[in-house]
Amino acid sequence: MVNSIETGAREEVFRAVRICAPCLDRLGELTFSGATAEMETWREAILTRHLFPAVLKAFEAAREGGARELGAVDALLEAGLAGPPARRSREAGRMLLLEFKAPAGERVLERYARAVAGSTVACHFATVFAARAAAFHISPATTMAALIFLEMRSLPVAGVWPAVNAALSGLPASTALLRAA
Repeated sequence: MVNSIETGAREEVFRAVRICAPCLDRLGELTFSGATAEMETWREAILTRHLFPAVLKAFEAAREGGARELGAVDALLEAGLAGPPARRSREAGRMLLLEFKAPAGERVLERYARAVAGSTVACHFATVFAARAAAFHISPATTMAALIFLEMRSLPVAGVWPAVNAALSGLPASTALLRAA
């Protein structure tokens, strides 16, 4: 697993954020809404348990062309997240998917958007973000770092990258991330 984001890799993370979340300027808090002291709890309860596996599954589903599988990832997130984090994640996911079109020819995102518009899936941000990253050929490792960056951006500027590094270092080893790094 990538233990830290060095200065050179930060540019790649910023690029992934700009490409995969063009609504960044309108994006509120996602699942993390606390101080640095609360990050450990968030990392264990939400990131490691729910977001990390969801991003890997959504990334693979998008690469394999599975809109239904993206819906299944959303169902897992819907079952695991609760309260304000779940609501914020759904609102941000819908905004990202329905307001910003998929790259031309990306049928999986088009089918998924139709399912979301028809209210048959929850549409969590991590699912949409990972699917967009797969469509733009961004590695799973960069995708995960970019999602964590988006989660941590409410922290004071000096604390964002240390928080991203801490969150990444606490994730379990993953062959998908190691292959992509």
